[in-house]
Amino acid sequence: MSRENNSQIRIPWIDTLRTISIFFIVLIHTGRNSSIVSIYTTSFFMPVFFFISGLFIKKSIKEQKFISFFKIKFQHLIIPYLTFSIVSYLIWFFLIGKLKGDSLPNNPLWDFIINTLYGVAGYGWMKYNISLWFFPCLFITELIFFFLIRLSPKKLPLTVFILSIIGYYYFEFIKIEHFRLPFSIDVAITAVVFYTIGYLIKPYIFNEEFKTWYNFPSLFFGLLTYLIFSMFNETSAFVIGNFGKNYLYFYLAALSGIFFWCQISKIIKPHQIFAEIGKNTIVIFPLHLLLFPFFTGIAVYILKIPKELIDQSDIVALIYALFAIFILVPVSWFLNRYIPFIIGKNIR
Repeated sequence: MSRENNSQIRIPWIDTLRTISIFFIVLIHTGRNSSIVSIYTTSFFMPVFFFISGLFIKKSIKEQKFISFFKIKFQHLIIPYLTFSIVSYLIWFFLIGKLKGDSLPNNPLWDFIINTLYGVAGYGWMKYNISLWFFPCLFITELIFFFLIRLSPKKLPLTVFILSIIGYYYFEFIKIEHFRLPFSIDVAITAVVFYTIGYLIKPYIFNEEFKTWYNFPSLFFGLLTYLIFSMFNETSAFVIGNFGKNYLYFYLAALSGIFFWCQISKIIKPHQIFAEIGKNTIVIFPLHLLLFPFFTGIAVYILKIPKELIDQSDIVALIYALFAIFILVPVSWFLNRYIPFIIGKNIR
């Protein structure tokens, strides 16, 4: 879901990586996959999006004024956040919430304002669409990075390492149950670690002479590390600050997972389908959850499939994920073509 300058030439393997990552996110959000699938996907799929965002930050950020930077990020992230929040809330309040039997608020306007301004998900927050948490979190992540990058090259790695410890253990030691900082500041402390890593290794990632990306031993080592430490750490949930059982396991699983899937994305032959999905993750991510209740309704009430057959099924999860992605790609095309300002883009 990283935002790139429209003038930039797209990088095919990055679109492939985005496609892989958004597919796993949508798959997990169906809520129907097995635990083993969750363990090996949740370990990397959110870290990788913050990592990708860091890859596309220009060095000129060091000379940029904060107000200018703030305005650009507000347009690219908060405008879409507000747009998709309004759409999501209306669909949930008038359709999905009633179908699912959710407890609807007595004062929907006030409920919407509080949820939107606080900008966190889980534990009752944003139950109309928990995917929306990513926008304010990335916004805060980029603001934090704006100040981090002004540190000296010697101080930056140490500061990021300290932030990684604070971000992980904050959720371990907070005494108030389910207490969250507004706009997912608490999660952004960890997100900025992956964001900064993306920025720092950008010269190596995009260097065609960096052959280790294609080296089989490094691919095998990355896969082995990714599988082992994902299993040790078990399922994580970035959205609520659940980073798993162990600080070291979490970072080893996430970073090796990013490394492995970067390799795979470079090996996979570029395809137009990957390009279309990869460049439209900014729409797929916030809207896919809204489609699943309708898929279930069609399956149960129109196709007459017993509900127990579509619950906790990896096959059904796969079908839901594929249908959601391929429905939302043309939706994204329409938004980009006719009303780009509502997804944070300039009108051409």
